[in-house]
Amino acid sequence: MAFGVPPGIQADMAREAASAGKHLLLDKPIATDASAARALADTAKDNGVASVVFFTDRFVDVSRAWFDHVRQEGGWLGGWIRWLSALDEPGNPFGASVWRQERGALWDTGPHALSTLSAALGPIDSLVAVGGAGDLVELTLRHESGATSTATLSQFAPPAAVCFEGAVWGREGLSVMPSRPDNSQVDGIRVAAQELLAAARSGQPHQVDVAFGARVVELLADAQAQVDSQRTARTAP
Repeated sequence: MAFGVPPGIQADMAREAASAGKHLLLDKPIATDASAARALADTAKDNGVASVVFFTDRFVDVSRAWFDHVRQEGGWLGGWIRWLSALDEPGNPFGASVWRQERGALWDTGPHALSTLSAALGPIDSLVAVGGAGDLVELTLRHESGATSTATLSQFAPPAAVCFEGAVWGREGLSVMPSRPDNSQVDGIRVAAQELLAAARSGQPHQVDVAFGARVVELLADAQAQVDSQRTARTAP
């Protein structure tokens, strides 16, 4: 069973499916709070169902080749993602998405950023979040490998500032992440579905299953709490 619904209701629907023994292909983020994400991961594990969460770059050939390259080279000390979008620009295909308008970049492009930096530099141990104007958020991530990375994210940047850049740096120099091809969404979801079937047949968990998706939500919730606390402090009398 595959879901393409807002993240606020996805977790409850997916738990019902997992309880019925249905394998899951989910969008990111898998939930909007950490407890719902953990409950979904536990239900999937308890019922022995396979799961894949569609973090786009984990299923795109050029991105996968880059991840393989940086992991084989090793010696990376840090990295970054800068992802500025203009969600309210006329013609943006995601502009009518209510949850994206409400949640902003942290919950929409943030999951991709955490997944991509994890794939390049290893699992994320902790993060520090600083909120800026509107939905702008700056994340500083510490990876279990000892590397640190940053993510600069906004969904409401001026159109002239729209950009995406990902890179890692270290003893081997600088390696810039290649751009996705135009058909990456369609081809990527096809790969994700095929790998879900393979995971269901083998019984081996996928690298980006609901357990990984739940960890991403935990990090996002931590970041959101930090940003909210900063905003409360700024408005306090």
